[in-house]
Amino acid sequence: MGVPFEALLPYGIIIGLFGVTGVGLSTLKYYSNGRKNPRRGIDAWDQQSKLQHWLANLLRFRPPTTIRLLT
Repeated sequence: MGVPFEALLPYGIIIGLFGVTGVGLSTLKYYSNGRKNPRRGIDAWDQQSKLQHWLANLLRFRPPTTIRLLT
């Protein structure tokens, strides 16, 4: 006796939604990276370079100053 296809529909829907989510996340990562593919296999040199770049941007940050009105 076979399995009715109605019993397998939820599994098909779940698998399809996993695929749609994966494509959506991949597209989001692609566009957030300036329409470039993400880098794979970053070695130690690239990691320390990325850390230095991040720290330089962090140290360059100045909190916004408020303008005091003369009363």
